[in-house]
Amino acid sequence: MADWFTFKNTTSTIFGVHVTTYPPITLPEERVEFVTVPGRSGSLTITEGDVVYDDITISVECLVKNLDALDQISAWLRGRGDLVLGNRPNVYYKARIVNQIEIEKLVRGRPHRTFAAVFRCAPFRYVYPAPAAIGFNASGSIANPGNVFSEPVITITGNGEIDLSIGNSTLHLDDVNGSITIDVPARLAYKDNLNQSFKLTGAWPVIPTGTSAVSWAGSVTRVSILPNWRNI
Repeated sequence: MADWFTFKNTTSTIFGVHVTTYPPITLPEERVEFVTVPGRSGSLTITEGDVVYDDITISVECLVKNLDALDQISAWLRGRGDLVLGNRPNVYYKARIVNQIEIEKLVRGRPHRTFAAVFRCAPFRYVYPAPAAIGFNASGSIANPGNVFSEPVITITGNGEIDLSIGNSTLHLDDVNGSITIDVPARLAYKDNLNQSFKLTGAWPVIPTGTSAVSWAGSVTRVSILPNWRNI
């Protein structure tokens, strides 16, 4: 049985940290508001959008076999990064460690040396390893294998005014000169690390579930899509 997890591209067993109990698979809770209307039975359900979910918490129970690495463990298990669990190696979570590892408790707790690493994660499970970018030199289609829309990173190479369409949504770009990257998860558009988002018109492009057409109007030589496939 796998007894490891990877956080920030570092596998736990490197530091002598082994998983004793993996958390159950947790589905995110949809963010909704329930409103009671006088004179009406039941309540109204108000959602914030088509797919809006709250974060999930993942707690990984661990055993430390090498007390000499406590300082490295403490430095490693902080901040944010991608989390891969050994019992689900084909997905990763965008995670942040939310608890402080109590080093003194580990030392006093011999021979048990156990602790819980608690992560607050974005509500989606992303495909791991992350798929490569998909390139288009002409109009085509793209198939989303997940059960929720994808937020891609798109690089467009061209000049002048460009309309990029994915599925039923269209993004308009003005004054393109070379390559512009549309980072949908970060809500940024940039060229040469300079913010170019003021030259965009329209909604940030997403890839719906199923198969969607990819097309454009204007002087475009290439479109590259890093899809970021995910599931809830």
